[in-house]
Amino acid sequence: MEASFMFSFVIDSLLALPLLGGLLHFAYVYRGFDGRNLMSRLALGAAFGIAALVVMRAGLIMPDSGGSINAVAGVVLFAGYIGGLRVGLVTLAVMALCRMVHGPDMAHGGMALVGIGTQAAYLAAGLVMRRCVYAPRWPDPPLAALGWALGIMVVLHSAGILTAFAAGLVPDTAAALPRIALSYVVTGCSVILVWAVLRLSARLSGDIRMGDLRARQMSMLYDAAKVGACRYDRATGRMHLDRNLRRMYGLPPDQCDVAIQDWMEMQHPDDRDGLLATIEKLRGSDGTPVAHVSRLYRADGEVIHVKRIWQCAAPDGPYAGLDIGLHIDVTDVEQLAADRDTLLQRLNIAAQNFPGMIYQGIWSTTRVVQHLYLSDKCVDYWGVTPQQAYDDPAILDHDKPQEEIEKAARLMLENVATGKPIHNRARTPNAWIDFYGNATDLEDGTYRIDGVVLDVTAEVTALQEADRQSDMAEKAQRLESIGKLTGGIAHDFNNLLAVIMGNLELLRDRHPSSEDQQLIGDAITASQRGAQLTGSMLSFARRARLVPKPHDLNAVISEARSWMQRALPQTVVLNTDTAPDLWRAKLDAGSFENALLNLLLNASDAMDGHGTLTLATRNLVVDEDDAELPPGRYVELAVTDTGSGIDAATLPHIFDPFFSTKGPGKGSGLGLSMVEGFAKQSGGTVRVTSTPGKGTTFRLVFPASTKPASRHTTPSTASGPEGADQHILLVEDDPAVRKVLSTTLAAAGYRVSEAADGAHAMTVFDAGAGIDVVVTDMVMPGPLQGEALAEKLRQKQPDLPVVLLTGFAEPHEDGPPALSAPNIIRMQKPVARADLLRAISSVLTATSAKEQALS
Repeated sequence: MEASFMFSFVIDSLLALPLLGGLLHFAYVYRGFDGRNLMSRLALGAAFGIAALVVMRAGLIMPDSGGSINAVAGVVLFAGYIGGLRVGLVTLAVMALCRMVHGPDMAHGGMALVGIGTQAAYLAAGLVMRRCVYAPRWPDPPLAALGWALGIMVVLHSAGILTAFAAGLVPDTAAALPRIALSYVVTGCSVILVWAVLRLSARLSGDIRMGDLRARQMSMLYDAAKVGACRYDRATGRMHLDRNLRRMYGLPPDQCDVAIQDWMEMQHPDDRDGLLATIEKLRGSDGTPVAHVSRLYRADGEVIHVKRIWQCAAPDGPYAGLDIGLHIDVTDVEQLAADRDTLLQRLNIAAQNFPGMIYQGIWSTTRVVQHLYLSDKCVDYWGVTPQQAYDDPAILDHDKPQEEIEKAARLMLENVATGKPIHNRARTPNAWIDFYGNATDLEDGTYRIDGVVLDVTAEVTALQEADRQSDMAEKAQRLESIGKLTGGIAHDFNNLLAVIMGNLELLRDRHPSSEDQQLIGDAITASQRGAQLTGSMLSFARRARLVPKPHDLNAVISEARSWMQRALPQTVVLNTDTAPDLWRAKLDAGSFENALLNLLLNASDAMDGHGTLTLATRNLVVDEDDAELPPGRYVELAVTDTGSGIDAATLPHIFDPFFSTKGPGKGSGLGLSMVEGFAKQSGGTVRVTSTPGKGTTFRLVFPASTKPASRHTTPSTASGPEGADQHILLVEDDPAVRKVLSTTLAAAGYRVSEAADGAHAMTVFDAGAGIDVVVTDMVMPGPLQGEALAEKLRQKQPDLPVVLLTGFAEPHEDGPPALSAPNIIRMQKPVARADLLRAISSVLTATSAKEQALS
């Protein structure tokens, strides 16, 4: 019984909530309602307050605790969210007044205080929601507001119940639990129902307000567009005119009906027959609209043009015989008809060349006479407004070369003569543009130009970048080809030098007391210098085998000062400015001296043999911002002259192969290319700065080393260690080189077996001759090259000592991966006799040491 009683009260409380929707609907549809003015807030407060009053009166009072179960929580919460503080306070005030009037029938005692506190908390929570949950279509609450509201309800309702328990206001806990559960359900339902009622009310009232707005808009549209409506009753022969149509005809405001005969008298005599024919078409039609334009006389005598759209209301039924019409004043349109042809002509010209900046102007063969039309993109291309160009026609041609003006005139005349469209690409201050257009001869020495201007900056930039990339690719391909050619020449030249140097050394050893020893020594020295020359060629190709060691550049410059002074004219003053605490530079001393000599001779030529040449050293620390070098410590040598300098157009090309500013026969154009190749192969770079008329500075940058400095020494002329009847397999494809090497090794006490290529060498080795050392060329005819041969032989005889000889600086590109072991040595041709014998002795010693360690 108690459960059904409680349930009926709960249902009554929830059913009272739709009242809120009806009250809000009246507030929302009020034309002055905007939610901000005083009347709007009072209307919202009254609606929420009345709804809260009804809901409280329909609630269930608990006689044992004095508490109540009602659906007022959702009303108070959304009163704060929708209406704000003032509406929420009005709602609370109405609820307070209800308590005062109906006190005995409401919650009382301590539970009343808990209820009042909870309702105030709901209002505060609604204000917080108003700040946190944005309502894009206010007063329509979004779905997020429902989620917030349910969460707040759970928190606040739980807080109220806990407060009641803490204050001892619940005498029987077991009996209260079902009521508490019911209160959660009622409060949650109140939140959901109020949210749904608010959404429904907002949308329904919004539709009504929108309909009213559209009606007013249509009225404004009729007024602004000079549109009127009428009804023609065929049975009575009278026409009913609305307010707008009476105003259009100039009739008095109270003259709503006009006889058809009087109405026809108002029409222009020339248009009456057509108008009658149009009306006759409506009889028996299926309701399809019929349009007609005619003239009529207003009551004041003014002639206006009216477009009439007629339609039969219905072919049968109560509206049969009733025609409705829509009349539109098109006088302004007809008055502009004369200008329409000119406008259409210009639009057609623009349409033929669209898109782009539309242009029209008057030109002569030498200048722009007048700009007739320029669209707004004139500012984008020339940086001036159309009005500025109208005021000063020459402003767009400011600083334009005369040849471009002549080209434009030529294209214009060609277009007049042949009809070929004008197409001209030009550079404006802000963009690259293409002009497309046509010229019309005005037969007074001038021409009207009609066309468009297109921005092609992106296209031109892409073409320029493509050209630059193509030039870079061509240059890289050319450099690669030159590098391969240079490397091949150096390889063959090294083989020739190997024959010459080997035979000279044999002559020197066979005739130690000969008077020709000095001549032989000079020839050997010349061969060594030839080897340095091939090294320079390989440096240009970046294929030289450099032997970088730590060097004190100050000491190298000091030792080379004598030969540097001899290489320069006496009229060139050589100064040095060396850093006292200079780091040691890691470089190949021989290649460095060649590079320095190149720079000195170039500087002397730039100064015409008169001036000051300064060599300066310094330490350099490179950070991560350097685009050429990795971060670290470097040593820099600056070579500065006081010559003519290098102009900006020449400077980017000075390191190009065969590029030279000297006269014929005075330079190969390879000197600076070799310097750059050496510097970059050494892990550094070369940089240049120049001021025309003042001089040039070349800066060679090398990595710094922490190891002690080495001194550059000339190759040893000692005979080297002798052999002990060890057996050497000599593999060399060049017969002359093979012969001199075989003779040299045999003279040193070795037994030598010769082979002309890799396959022959495998045959000799497999014959069981007992090979102790293999001396082989790295690049030979056939598929079995030097390293591949060594690898195959070491598979048959592990730890076989190998000496690899090459005219190149690096392993052959098509060969296998480079071998690496203590008893494998690589040497670059031409090899001095002593160096070759020491290398053979070294690999034999390394092999013996390994065998002893394993035994």
